[in-house]
Amino acid sequence: MEGKTISHYRVLKALGQGGMGVVYKAEDLKLRRHVALKFLPASLARDQQALQRFEREAQAASALNHPNICTVYEIDEAETRLFIAIEFLEGETLKERIARGPLELVETLRITAEICDALEAAHSAGIVHRDIKPANIFLTRRGSVKVLDFGVAKRIGPELVSQRADMAELLTITVDPSLTSPGAAVGTIAYMSPEQAAGQQVDTRSDIFSLGSVLYEMATGRLPFSGHDLAEVIRAIRDRQPAPIEQFNPRLPSELSKIVNKAMQKDRGLRYQRAADMQGDLQALTDRLESKSKRWKLLLAPAIVLTLLAIGAFITARIPHVRELVLGRSADLPRQIKSIAVLPLENLTGDSGQEYFVDGMTDALITNLTKVGSLRVISRASAMHYKGMHKALPEIARELNVNAVVEGSVIRSGNRVRISAQLVDAAHDQNLWAQDYERDLQDVLRLQSEVAWDVVKQIQVKLTPQEQQRIVSYGHCAPNAHDLYLQGMYHWFKATPEGYERSRDYFEQAEAADPNCAEAYVGLGYYYSIAADEGILPPGQGWPRTRLNAQRAVELDSNIASAYISLAAATFFYDWKFAEGVQQYQRALELSPESAETHREYAIFLRVLGRSDESIAEAKKALEADPFSASIRASLAWQYYYAHRWDEAINQFKVTLQMDPSFLAAHEGLVKCYQQKQMENEAIEELITEMRFAGADDLAGQIRSTYQSTGYGGAVRGLYLTKLHQYQQGAKETYVPPLVFANLYSLLDEKDQAFEWLEKAYQERSSKLTDLKLDPDYDNIRSDPRFSALVKKIGLP
Repeated sequence: MEGKTISHYRVLKALGQGGMGVVYKAEDLKLRRHVALKFLPASLARDQQALQRFEREAQAASALNHPNICTVYEIDEAETRLFIAIEFLEGETLKERIARGPLELVETLRITAEICDALEAAHSAGIVHRDIKPANIFLTRRGSVKVLDFGVAKRIGPELVSQRADMAELLTITVDPSLTSPGAAVGTIAYMSPEQAAGQQVDTRSDIFSLGSVLYEMATGRLPFSGHDLAEVIRAIRDRQPAPIEQFNPRLPSELSKIVNKAMQKDRGLRYQRAADMQGDLQALTDRLESKSKRWKLLLAPAIVLTLLAIGAFITARIPHVRELVLGRSADLPRQIKSIAVLPLENLTGDSGQEYFVDGMTDALITNLTKVGSLRVISRASAMHYKGMHKALPEIARELNVNAVVEGSVIRSGNRVRISAQLVDAAHDQNLWAQDYERDLQDVLRLQSEVAWDVVKQIQVKLTPQEQQRIVSYGHCAPNAHDLYLQGMYHWFKATPEGYERSRDYFEQAEAADPNCAEAYVGLGYYYSIAADEGILPPGQGWPRTRLNAQRAVELDSNIASAYISLAAATFFYDWKFAEGVQQYQRALELSPESAETHREYAIFLRVLGRSDESIAEAKKALEADPFSASIRASLAWQYYYAHRWDEAINQFKVTLQMDPSFLAAHEGLVKCYQQKQMENEAIEELITEMRFAGADDLAGQIRSTYQSTGYGGAVRGLYLTKLHQYQQGAKETYVPPLVFANLYSLLDEKDQAFEWLEKAYQERSSKLTDLKLDPDYDNIRSDPRFSALVKKIGLP
């Protein structure tokens, strides 16, 4: 198409592609000006009703002549290609501007007022826009505002009342396919008015609601309504009030909050009735702010001059940083940043379906920073604790005990991704550095490495040559395969059986999409290791696949710590080659010395090797990096338990349950600790609580009843027998690990059956056998010679 002449337009270059056609920059050969041409799909030309409606709406749009409205020049046809010629603009959309960072209040008020002016002109001409959103607001290089795409508008009149879904996207240059539901009510979902979302007839006040949503986003950087799917967003629009804007930005004046609230009333009769009314309130607020600013300038100007003169010499003399600037010497004094947290990057795409991608970018930045040994990095679970939370940064820093925070946002549009990141001195809430990045998805792995490297340069930590190389290096993975991997990890982190199964599906798709994508094999290694360890698959099916995928990942990228973790787990827990497994784990620690997960897993290794003090120290390192992770906290509790330090274990299990009352493993651990301390009443009560959280209310009732009638011994024996029966029935339909039966028979003090099942567990090389020496559940059979013989066969130290 480029270089061709269509009618009297010479096509220069493609500008972009939307859902309804390609947009080109072209030269008008008659008037010698640049225009934008949008060519409509051939399928439209065959639909006469659609053509008539399109032409009618294009005529309506072209009738609007206003400095804040993008001009439609003509609609024409050449060489059987239908096209529309519109004003060519240079600058950026408001959507792109919001993505770059917060707008100043004065800028926000000016932009909104100019949009009001444009809407007032359109509404006066009987036209409702129906798709007001940041992507349809253009900020020119000269500073003016242009409302785009009036081609989706409707004239207000009885002949159009019955029209619902129509050619809404035909003239849209910037489209949000993830937010626009084909065949649904016209307009982008997130900015719709309640009546528009319900598919009802709309009038000019619908545009005012949408503009209120845009103003909300400009003021806060957030959408007023969000959800996991379109239906949830629509319910929010119709039924819920958005969070007050001052909740996200307390510095905003109360007048602005009132304007937003009035524009976004659910009942259109309570909204501004005209755009001009809203513009009047915006102008009044602008005037008040300008008047206040002028008064302060008049009062402060003389004092400022004298003060600056007086303190200038003092600062120059007393503060080394300033003195060096003045005297021309280096001002690069190292910042004392020894610890950092990466807060969840914000999803500014407006599409909750992209959460997996945004979370993946957050996780990648955290992972890359953990490669720096001298920098303590808060791990993913604790960082995600603040997702959707709106605490002040100094408060977050105190809670996480960090010096600095990285925050930012991600926008993914088509094949482009934009990341905005900033480094903040959290204690003083002072920005130290900010940078915007925009890349093609093809380069997303390099982008992740680049952002991490820039952060490391700003905090000026000391790096070894090996650490520097690891940070700047990145893998190679086809964009679609990487995207599938991110979706897999999104489900993996849900830590549910369903989440694990869905993650495996995505990892397998990623492998099929790019057989040379190391991440795909890392993900599969994750899945098969958890499946083998937790009894989802027999060890002989899970662990060899763990090893195979981990080895393939290492072959493709030898700098992925998580691949060595999976490889070490297979070697240690399945092959029972303990020394070799430790070496592989130490390689993972070398590659990612600040990873909480690596320290946690290494703690388990050390526990099995009988090095309990070192094991607890490693678990504490993991907790320091991930203080809000219930799983990491519980892991420390289990290290205390296996070290027979019951009181410390009880304390950590209780803290875990304060974080997550439904964490079953912590309830189980607390029961076991109470049993070891012979705190029978506490053990029974905690056991009942565990059963209720597990959804086994009948079993909870049985425990209480038996405890009251036969005492503690009868209650726990009754529980073990009930569980044994349940597992025996379950084993008829699905795989149940032999060690489950061995454990119950040991607790029931039925030695022969216990050793029979222990031998079966040994034959299938159960990973749980590595704790055999330490687990109090086997105290009833520990003195039997068969026990020490089994320990020797496994090779436990």
